[in-house]
Amino acid sequence: METLVNSSRVINTSMICVIISGPSLNEAREQVYRSGSRADLLEFRLDQFSFCNIEAIAHLKNASAVPVIFTLRKRSHGGEYAGDEQQRMDQIRRLIALKPAYFDLEYDVSKTFYDEMYKLYSDVEIICSFHDFEQTPKDLQAIFEAIKQRPASIYKIATMANSTLDSMRILKFMLENVKKGFRISAICMGEYGSVSRILGVVFGNSIVYAPLTSDLSTAPGQLPLDELLNRYHLKKHTKETIVLGLIGDPVNKSPSHQTHNQVLKALKLKAVYVKFNIQQPELHEFLEFAKKLNIKGLSVTMPLKELAVCGLSEKSEDSVNIEAINTLIIENRKINGINTDGIGALDALEEHEKVNGKTIVILGAGGAAKAIAWEAHKRGANIVILNRTIEKAEELAKATEGSFGSLLDFPVIASKGYDILINATSVGLVSEKSRLPIDSSFMLEGKIVLDVIPSSTDTPFLYEAKNKNCRIVFGNKMLMYQAIEQFNFWFGDTINKLQIKEAFFEAFKTI
Repeated sequence: METLVNSSRVINTSMICVIISGPSLNEAREQVYRSGSRADLLEFRLDQFSFCNIEAIAHLKNASAVPVIFTLRKRSHGGEYAGDEQQRMDQIRRLIALKPAYFDLEYDVSKTFYDEMYKLYSDVEIICSFHDFEQTPKDLQAIFEAIKQRPASIYKIATMANSTLDSMRILKFMLENVKKGFRISAICMGEYGSVSRILGVVFGNSIVYAPLTSDLSTAPGQLPLDELLNRYHLKKHTKETIVLGLIGDPVNKSPSHQTHNQVLKALKLKAVYVKFNIQQPELHEFLEFAKKLNIKGLSVTMPLKELAVCGLSEKSEDSVNIEAINTLIIENRKINGINTDGIGALDALEEHEKVNGKTIVILGAGGAAKAIAWEAHKRGANIVILNRTIEKAEELAKATEGSFGSLLDFPVIASKGYDILINATSVGLVSEKSRLPIDSSFMLEGKIVLDVIPSSTDTPFLYEAKNKNCRIVFGNKMLMYQAIEQFNFWFGDTINKLQIKEAFFEAFKTI
């Protein structure tokens, strides 16, 4: 891992710390044993232990293969210590005498007591901690200015994220203060805070806390050790790591964090891919954070594809024609974008046969339909657009030199014949799983059928197509090909395009 010099000592920028929560002695022993040396630190959450025997705790510390943090957290800071403050301080005196590598003391503990511990046990590094379980305060710097009046080796600030923007703020705050030479562990808790735990290592987080398994979590939003190590490959990341991600709302169903990080590892790229849940009103502010934090590339999903066009520094032909983009690249604080949805869909279709001269019926006239129609037009296909709102179908058909109608016109279109049928409507999503956009009895036998809904299993639309012996193209195949094109856009000629394709083929086998 990367190192830096602070107070005349060379230290690791980021250390992965496994939380040992017990509660029984046997359970704590088992957790220490299972942690092994996979982590850089262990944190003994002594307030959660059901035992307080000093000799047993000493033996447990000595059994650890890595340095140990002692934490006896009071309830006002999210802990479970049941005694009063005087009893807690007395217990801390007994515990710190065991000389753990680190001891976590809350910033608001008695100053007299804090100074006593700091001076008396100079060989134990103090972590001065602050917690806010309701929000991420607007002025994080003011909080830091207050708590750093206490001398400490590391300053820990943990706040509740009520949006992804809170995680972005805490990452920016941490980066700015790490550059000044401070050792900081700044993390956001909660569902929106997970991204700060993953990306913290890129921005200088001193300690990343992780439970062994999700059921052993001690704070909301913590990610298990195996996920951090095996999915996000945290031990390989430094400030040089390239940050990529997916933005949209929701993003929890997307498998991209799984597939893309696997591809990055296979290609030996020093990069990490995360998911940012961003709502429409948050997009502009998020993109400003992305510029400041040097995030390189973003995939864009619903409902941000149209809105993201407004954030471009220069508008590409795709963004003008399709009026939607699904890929952003940020360079020198300028944002450029393309739409790879159409390329993904057509590449998936052309696994079966070339589309030049073929008739393609596209159901829908939204962002995905536009991208597919334009790409199909470029490749020489004849386009038919059918949509609930016929005016939108007409507009897209005229732009792509095609024909149009309503979804109710499908029987007439089918009677004239087509080669490829694409469902680019939202019908078939979970909320409408029992519905179909057209009368399936008019589907033609043996044709190629694509449903853009990301899936590797039958949607209701594809189920009906299978009954007609159609050749099926799953949405995940389109998803894979558009992701391949995104990687080509982000990394250009720095990596072999064939290797990207092979890596994605392997990654998509796992989902």
